Amino acid sequence: MFVAVNCAIFALIATVASIDAQNLVIGVCSGVLAVLAAVMVGSGVGFVGKYILDRRYVFRIVVA
Repeated sequence: MFVAVNCAIFALIATVASIDAQNLVIGVCSGVLAVLAAVMVGSGVGFVGKYILDRRYVFRIVVA
């Protein structure tokens, strides 16, 4: 149960980080490829953030 709660919280954190990164890119960039760049950056931020949180707190893998 504890792992499921952690996963849900980390998914929410990754989602918020992804949306914030997308908003930042849209605010900085303009033009035809701004949306594509925002989606790519937002997805990267979300995936990397979720990976780091899962690795550290769900799977208990700590790199020394």
